[in-house]
Amino acid sequence: MNRHLRFACLASLTVSVLALGSAGALGAPGSTTAVPAAGACALVKGTPTADNKPTFDLKLSGFGGGARVIISDGTHRQEVRVASNGKFVDDDVKFATYQVKQKHGGATVKCTSVAKEEPAKPVDVTAATARYLGKTGDVPCIIVSGGLVPAFGGTITAAGPGTVKYRWVRSDGSVSGVLPLTFTEAGTKDVPLMRWEGVALQGTDKFSGSAQITIVGDDTKSNRAEVTLNCVIPK
Repeated sequence: MNRHLRFACLASLTVSVLALGSAGALGAPGSTTAVPAAGACALVKGTPTADNKPTFDLKLSGFGGGARVIISDGTHRQEVRVASNGKFVDDDVKFATYQVKQKHGGATVKCTSVAKEEPAKPVDVTAATARYLGKTGDVPCIIVSGGLVPAFGGTITAAGPGTVKYRWVRSDGSVSGVLPLTFTEAGTKDVPLMRWEGVALQGTDKFSGSAQITIVGDDTKSNRAEVTLNCVIPK
């Protein structure tokens, strides 16, 4: 091969290599350059607090498995690593507008969000009463059941519409869960019965107890409704 032909072949090979390198860099067919996943995120309702205030969770999905992403609320930034399935959950975050971006490339994603729920304004309770319903005094010496289960009722008076939350508090230390009573307008409504289950009388036993309505988030309390049952052995 003469000298001129050898240089021509080398020059042609060099041009071919450069052309292949440029095509690969531009992402031509056969390129192995990875495109970061855009992903998605959303601000969703979480579990309400004990006093019924709303909470929010931030949920990410669709990112590259194990990728590092940056979460920003416009004031603070944090870097987290998503799971192998591309998901991540941050519980109990503040209500804000969030943006998420995969650390090494990828577009910035604005998170969808839910409307913030403000706690309902408490209803102004003006009065509450409690009363014992049923038999008092002497009862046959049996396990108190059926018609002999001590039962208590009462009323609550509200100054306007809304939901009143209340509890029953008994003299034996028992406290019911929070119970709702909804008003469509100002007025007085009966509360559902509270039954004192499990009272047993034997021999010459005597049972005495009381129950009271207390309003949650308010200082209003009812009177104490009392009951006394005396065990009488049938003749």
